[in-house]
This record gives sequence, C-alpha cells and structure tokens, in this order.
Amino acid sequence: MLARKDRRNDETVMIKPQPASTDAPERWNWDSPLLVSPHRPARIYFGSQRVWRSDDRGDSWTAISGDLTLGGQRYAQRFYGRTPSVDALFDHGAMSKYATTTAISESPKAEGTLAVGTDDGLVQVTTDGGATWTRTAPLPGLPPLSFVNDVEFSQHSAQTLFVAADAHKIGDFTPFLFVSADLGRTWRSIAGDLPKGAIVWAIQQDTESGLLFAGTEQGVFWSPNAGTNWHRLGNMPTIAVRDIKLHPRDRDLVAATFGRGIFVLDDYTALRAIAAGARADVATLLPLRDAWWYVPAAVGQAPGRPELGTDDYVTENPPFGAVFTYYVAGMPSTAQEARRSEEGRLRERGADIPFPGFDRLRSERAEPGPRLVLAIRDESGVTVRLLELPSRPGLQRVNWDLRHASPEPVNLNPPAFRPPWAGEPLGPLATPGTYTAQLHLVSASGVRALGEAQRFAVKPVPSLPGAPDFVAAAAFQQRVAGLQRRVAATSRELGSAREQLRHARASIPAAARPNPALYAQVDSLDAAVAVLARRLNGDPVRGDLDESQEQAIAPRLWAAAQYEHRYAPTATQRREADLAEAELSVLERDLAALLSGGFARLHTAMAAAGAPWSAGRGVRAP
Repeated sequence: MLARKDRRNDETVMIKPQPASTDAPERWNWDSPLLVSPHRPARIYFGSQRVWRSDDRGDSWTAISGDLTLGGQRYAQRFYGRTPSVDALFDHGAMSKYATTTAISESPKAEGTLAVGTDDGLVQVTTDGGATWTRTAPLPGLPPLSFVNDVEFSQHSAQTLFVAADAHKIGDFTPFLFVSADLGRTWRSIAGDLPKGAIVWAIQQDTESGLLFAGTEQGVFWSPNAGTNWHRLGNMPTIAVRDIKLHPRDRDLVAATFGRGIFVLDDYTALRAIAAGARADVATLLPLRDAWWYVPAAVGQAPGRPELGTDDYVTENPPFGAVFTYYVAGMPSTAQEARRSEEGRLRERGADIPFPGFDRLRSERAEPGPRLVLAIRDESGVTVRLLELPSRPGLQRVNWDLRHASPEPVNLNPPAFRPPWAGEPLGPLATPGTYTAQLHLVSASGVRALGEAQRFAVKPVPSLPGAPDFVAAAAFQQRVAGLQRRVAATSRELGSAREQLRHARASIPAAARPNPALYAQVDSLDAAVAVLARRLNGDPVRGDLDESQEQAIAPRLWAAAQYEHRYAPTATQRREADLAEAELSVLERDLAALLSGGFARLHTAMAAAGAPWSAGRGVRAP
C-alpha cells in the first residue's frame, strides 16, 4: 500500500498507482522503493517492476518505464541446485513478489537522471526522465540474481552512482558496495575493509565532502577516503541498519534499524575535519555547528516525565546548547607514570630498578594529574565559561548550556540521591552572539593551548514577541547572579560564625583558666548573628508556623532571579534587585564589623583563658 497523510488533521489518502486494464499485473516488492524528487517536492517516484511518477503528490500517476527486471518467475527459481515443487513452498504470502524494483535514486545535480536497482541483480539508468533506459554493466564479483539494496547518486556529480547489493540468500555474506563514475558503464568495488558479514543495506554521501556512510548488517560505518577504509560508528547496538539519511542543513545522520528503532548522530561535522586530516598531539577541538538560544521546556514535573512511571518511554532530546566534539590522542604522562613505565622496561630486561630517591617520590606525590579544559570566550575575548573535560582517548563530546556558571557555592559533598525535579543549579544566560572555544592542557608544566580555536554563533530562536532586548535581559541576569554570590557568601559566613560559637562554647570548660564570663560573651554574639541571619533569610519562627513575614534579602532577590526566560526584566524584578542590593550592602558592613569586633574580642579572651583551639581563632606567633 501507499498512502499520504495530512499531518494537520491525520487524515489519510490511499495513492498507490493502479495499472490500466490492458497492463500486465504489477509486481510490488515487500519494500517497494519510494522517492521524493530532490528537484520538485510534489514529484514522487514509486517502483513495481516498472517506475511510476507522480507530479501531484500521488493524485495521479504515469508509468515512465517498462519492466526493468529480468522478469523471472519466483516459483521457477533453483534452490540448492534444483527447482522444488510449488507445493513445497510454505506461506506464499510471506514471500515477497519477485522480479521487482528495489531502489530508486534521482541525481541531485541533474533533474530526470534516474537509477533503479532490482531484486534480480540489475541496475538501470535514464538521463531523460524515463523516456529511454540503459542497463548498466554487471557489478564485478556480484553473483547473478543478487538483491540490489540501494542505489544512490553522488551529491557532487551526475555521472557518479553508488550501489549496494547482497547475496546472503545464497549463503554469500560478502559486503558488496560499488561506485561508477560514468553512469554504470564501468564499476569498481569500494567495500574496502568492511568486515565479512557486514551486508550493506544503504549508502549515503556527504553533501560537502567525500565522506561516505554505509548502513550495514553490523551497524553504521563511515569512510574518510572514498571507500578504501571503513570505521564503525560507536554508541549504538550491533544491529542491522536498513536505511540511513543525511540531513543537509543540520548535518545529522539518521539511521533506521531492523527492530531497534531510529538512531540519530547529531552533527557529524567533526568527521569532515578528521577526513580532511585533522590531527592532534594531545587533543584537538573539531569544528561545530551554531547553537540555538532558547530555554528548554520540561514537560511534567521534570525532564523525562518521571511522574508517569517506567511504562512511559520518551527518548532523550539532543544535548542542549553548543555541542563540542574533540579528539584525544593521548594525555601526557605524569612523572610517576613515566618512572613506572621506565621501571617496567628495566623489569622486562631483568635489570636492577634503582631507588628514585625521596625528593623524586615527594615531587611525584605533589604533582597534579594533567587535565583538559575548554575555555569559551565572547567576541571581546572575555572567558565566559570553563568546562573540565573527560580525557579518555578517542572522540568525545560535551555540551555547554549557553549559560554562565551558577552563582551557587560549589558543593564538594553532593547528596547520594537527588530527586529528578531537583535539577542542577542554573547560571544566568549568555548573550547571543559569536563565541570561540579553545582547548587547553593543564599540567605540571603550566597551561598550554591545544590546536586552533573554533568559532560558533549562539543564535536566538525567534519565538518572543516584539523586539526583545536580549542584551538587557542577559545583563540583568548577570547582575542578579552577582548579588546571589554575595548573598551566598554572607550566608556561609554567618554559618561559619555560628560554627565558631558552637566550638567556642564547647571549649570553655576545657580551658586551662576557665572563665564563666565567656558564656555570656558567646551568647551575646550568637544573638547578634541570629539577627543578621533573620535579615538575610527571614524569621525562622514565623516560617516554621507558616506565617507571613516581612520580605528578607534572600527571598527578595529570589523574586528577581529568574533564569528560566529570555525576557527583559519586569519593573518589579528591577525594584526587588535594587532593594536587595541596598539592604545587602548594609548587612555586609554590619557582619564585617561584628566579625572584626565582637568575634575578635572573643577569640582573644578564649586564648587568654587557655582554651583549646577552635575554629576562627587562627594561629598566632609567640
């Protein structure tokens, strides 16, 4: 069957072409080939034993060829050296019709230049829209009556044609893949070093380079050198890939598997650079595509809709933001690794292994391991984000969420469990514009730039009304982030002050010269800290009773800190930020005075009493 569905209303129209009363019966393959013309979107081709063309999306059809197959009868075929009885064949309906077309391609460079493959080993071409057809030369080494899985014209030449075929039905699992530079008058194999058993189902050529991609029985392979060598694409199961397509605008590879769904390799631009000879001494950053600037929406309570349970499956979207691909050739050895490697060679020769000496062992212990970092800079050269990267050998990917770092303090002891709706802390949005990304190697020798910086653009999705001021929106978010850093620092200092008082109170009885007056001094400072904390975060007593209270600094700033949209700040947000900043400045001065005054006097009194060391007292030279 062949149908056309209107995606606006999901209504379906059957559009399968029908033969005339005087025509021979149509033989349709189980997977009859269908093609939308690259030159006219309303023109489609469909294949039986002949090729049909429609110029109105299937409303009407014209046959543009005769029978392009050998016309054999499937019940007359020989199996294992003989022809069986028709009654010996089980489930006739499960067998595909025979002597049918199986693949159609139209050259993107020449309208009306078509190629057709058949299930009995033929390739036919026309250069005049189907008025005349020519059978190509036999495919070298391909057994007779083999199945032509795919025909594809080159993206760069109307004379170049690729063909994938297979003979597994007669027990031959050789990958057959061919190219012709003269419309099939001559052929050569480009199967290269594809492994035996990697039957080729589909072939695609990159629109901007000579990259080739093959969908095979063992996954997707790519070739940087026109089929001489092939490399398997990882991170997908070893499964038959029956079709592949390349998205010319987004440079995505879409692979359709036999039984495991659809897989997408987002942005294969990096493979173009590798094919062009990109190399790295340690690591290199490869070209990337531009990034779209928007705020991803989370449907339901959290990404992945966890509230729906495990029965509801939705695959992940591509990584958000700018996606960087980099190749790691190998990280430099540390001094310890170099020593142990040398000792291993001595061990293999049966030689003595000298003691390296304490100075060298001490130096090895102090040496930090090498690491890769990615510096992202704006047009003015200011670094807006640093990303620490995995340094495993091979191709790696990492994404930048198009934000500055979160103003939240770094947590070195994250909880073992984080509920799915408790996302990672967000930073303010970066501004749309042009950015560069540069790899750096950080090691005991210092910081060294690796390779060339890669330029990319951050482009806003045009989904906001009017003429939004993205610069103003980003500037306000960064201002609020700066205030949040100050609030976080003040909150941590208040927490530290309370810890100092807790330790001081516990140390009073252990002093060499205990002084009961120290309790009053600690209690007075504790009350002063509580007042400052209430001004910063609100009244905990009213909060525990769920009572309304006057707006404190942190809640006021939270009302202004909205990082989940791209709109310019509202008047209310600006006012709340102004009030929070003014009140925070006063609080910071009051806290600094308390720490330099009352706390300093407490630490002096504790030392005079001979109390054990406690947090905040520091070390004083005798």
